[in-house]
Amino acid sequence: MVTVLKTRSMGSMRILLLVTVLAGMATPIFGQALPLLDPLTLTKFSDPLFSMPVAQPSGTMNGSPLYDINIGQFQWSFSSQIPAATIWGYGYADASGVTHYSFPGPTFSVNTNETVNVRYTNLLADPVSGAPLSNPLPVDTTLMEGMIAGLPTNRTVVHLHGGHNPGIYDGNPFQDFSSTPAPGGTSFWMSPSGIPSPATNTVTYTYENKQQSALLWYHDHSMGTTHLNPYLGMAGGYKINDALEASLNLPPRMVPLVFQDKMFQADGQLFYPRGPGDLVTPGGATPLAGLPANFPSAASIIPEFFGNVNTVNGTVWPKMEVEPTLYRFPLLNASNSRTYMLQAQKPDGTFINWNIIGSDGGLLPAPVNAQALTIMPGERYDTVLDFTGLPAGTVVTMHNVGPDGPFMRDPAMVPADPATTGQVMQFWVRAPNLYGAPAGTVPSALNPITRLDPAAAAGTRNITLNESADQYGRLMLLLNQTPFAAPVTEIVNLNDTEVWNFINVTPDVHPMHLHLVEFQVIGRQALLPDPLNPGSFLPQVDPGAPLLPPPPEEMGWKDTLQTWPGYQTSIIAQFTDYTGDYVYHCHILDHEDFDMMRPFVVVPEPGTLCLVTLGGAILLIRRRLKHRI
Repeated sequence: MVTVLKTRSMGSMRILLLVTVLAGMATPIFGQALPLLDPLTLTKFSDPLFSMPVAQPSGTMNGSPLYDINIGQFQWSFSSQIPAATIWGYGYADASGVTHYSFPGPTFSVNTNETVNVRYTNLLADPVSGAPLSNPLPVDTTLMEGMIAGLPTNRTVVHLHGGHNPGIYDGNPFQDFSSTPAPGGTSFWMSPSGIPSPATNTVTYTYENKQQSALLWYHDHSMGTTHLNPYLGMAGGYKINDALEASLNLPPRMVPLVFQDKMFQADGQLFYPRGPGDLVTPGGATPLAGLPANFPSAASIIPEFFGNVNTVNGTVWPKMEVEPTLYRFPLLNASNSRTYMLQAQKPDGTFINWNIIGSDGGLLPAPVNAQALTIMPGERYDTVLDFTGLPAGTVVTMHNVGPDGPFMRDPAMVPADPATTGQVMQFWVRAPNLYGAPAGTVPSALNPITRLDPAAAAGTRNITLNESADQYGRLMLLLNQTPFAAPVTEIVNLNDTEVWNFINVTPDVHPMHLHLVEFQVIGRQALLPDPLNPGSFLPQVDPGAPLLPPPPEEMGWKDTLQTWPGYQTSIIAQFTDYTGDYVYHCHILDHEDFDMMRPFVVVPEPGTLCLVTLGGAILLIRRRLKHRI
């Protein structure tokens, strides 16, 4: 049994939240009460690590490769010890039309400046009637100011996280679509700049890949259901390769690792709480306990979700055989809320240190050696582990010493349960293959990066991170105290360089993600304490506090940023090449959907300001009309 109690303070109101449910209880996700899987009944490290397939083109389009990615429902075995689960995810259709589904989805392997086309097709429909499938996880129809009420719950859109793309190919919530045409042949949404979402079940995006070698990832970004769909299986890798990377003689044994925590019912189906009552008594008669009687939805979002089982590449507590040599592991945290603090421990209690060679947007200037690596949702780190010299039969265990609750950078933090979420996977060392690939190296210099000059920026934006409460008393996270559906306020001129200050007055670390750009971290500066609320902060920098430079692992290009509580975290970004509609948000997915996300628009010239502002007003009016319908 694993429980985590969390107290949140919002002015005079205090909310006590149970953020991890009890093993062995029951939940009626599929209309009946089913017992939950007790993770302690599983034998760890019995299943091999799943090797993610590489996406293959189905043909060409305009002289460039065309990939067909189908979005469908299929069965997936997370463990040989539990039945397969029904999940939603991605599969590539080969040239013969056969779709190869997997979780995580197929990994793209493309080159810098190579144009590729990806046709995404929503096949989440009943195979007989053609009716849209209902999301198998509990959907809260009050999210996004109730705008999703009455809409199909199989809406989806694919965002290439870390991708540098035009707004029309960004894959943000304004662009989601169902398996059948929208009612009346119209679109569900209108973007701030007046572009409707697709009215069909398929879209084709063109990615020009104008960026350096990096591990990106693609995932669902639908309106109000992003906290459900990547957890349900909609996530995959996207690797960009370039000449610099190829010239460095890095270890050729490269295996991406995708981390995601889960909870399961005893029948193998995924579990996600229906509301605050399910956090206290999973499967009980009052899943909405604590909410007012007039709460209008059958399910409610929760502040954060933390599972009691770790998966890597879609496998529960896997094992991987390795040779006694160097291995390159690009890491992705695809969890809803969990922060991992990873260590690779040998049987004698000592550690194999991480050689961190890259971050979200590419290789670092130089490798960073660390015993523990902290990675928040949405972040990626490119790493190397050295098993050289370990005798055959040695077992190296990857541990997680991060919390089983929100990450607060608290020195008194209780680490994850060592019997469950404190363990991640194992590496089993076998005899070397004398005819295998060479080991490769970790060069002392990797990627020369020119630092951007904040003094040359066209402007600075201040973004506060705030806790609030909605009309039902639920914890609600906001940016600049503004809900997502309000008209756009961040309008950026193409080719401008801007400084963005994220001012975090909440008690948690939030992984803030900007679409379109890779940015550089300038540093962090402490906020003034709030004299009226001990332990809280004012949204003002302490003028006597030093500017803390970014740690070495943040000296490269980033697109997802750890914003510390009680600090202003500053970044600098260049908004080049493309215009259109984008969003920025916290990548704790339960926060993103409620309501810690805001749109921004990149415009070619200031003269479009009135049009964009009008588009934002039209967007808000149209959404609210749809909600009334």
